[in-house]
Amino acid sequence: MFGRVREPIDPIRTPELIEVSRSFAEPIGAAETINKYVGRLITQLVSELQRKGLGVRRTDLIVEKVDGVRQAIRAGTAKPARDIAWLTKLFRDRTEKIEPGFGIEKLTLVAIMTEPLGDEQRSSSLVGDTDRDITPLIDIFGNRGQRVYRIAPVASDARTQYLTHHTEDGRMPIDDNLLERDIRIFATGRKSWLFSDTVDGARASAIVYSLMLTCRACGVEPLPWLRHVLTELPQRTEDADIDDLLPFNFPKATAA
Repeated sequence: MFGRVREPIDPIRTPELIEVSRSFAEPIGAAETINKYVGRLITQLVSELQRKGLGVRRTDLIVEKVDGVRQAIRAGTAKPARDIAWLTKLFRDRTEKIEPGFGIEKLTLVAIMTEPLGDEQRSSSLVGDTDRDITPLIDIFGNRGQRVYRIAPVASDARTQYLTHHTEDGRMPIDDNLLERDIRIFATGRKSWLFSDTVDGARASAIVYSLMLTCRACGVEPLPWLRHVLTELPQRTEDADIDDLLPFNFPKATAA
């Protein structure tokens, strides 16, 4: 309060950003001159990136004009890049959007997003044809403002967790042969069952069939269990707990 309390100053830009700049004693404005100095800045930026073993994914060209107005031009790549010729082409296609006004007094090139990039060995003409890299085409479309989507695999344990249940519960078989045999009976018979003509009928059929198989898995005779359930269920309220009516809670003595 009132400037008497010490407060840490948060910089607008993090110190990890790699940037190079060029100031001009005389303001510049010609497109050829702008492209010339942008190319020199790209060369300096690539040298810094190579020294740190990085490649650039997103680069901003900040244009500071004599009247104090700033303009930013952004170029992005689909994967880390450190190719001077390619980065120069990307910016040359976009420098035409720069409005010099009364003149430009400073150009700054900032690597906003970087990723590790090692040295790659160039393929020889003696080696067979390799897969064509479509990254330059993606960069061109992306820098023109068109949306480009990338399909990438995502780590997921959704299937793995179902395949490892048998290691947690000894009652579960390691394969699903028994289940497939049970489903085959249902799949071959449903075409002949009239109550499976609708979605509600199929759902009801699946529920009844699941309960019957549960009875068989628990060693319970279906007919006594159904008689017990149909006798007890009408006496319960709609919000009553009916877990005790499930097959695995049916008394064995009654089942016998």
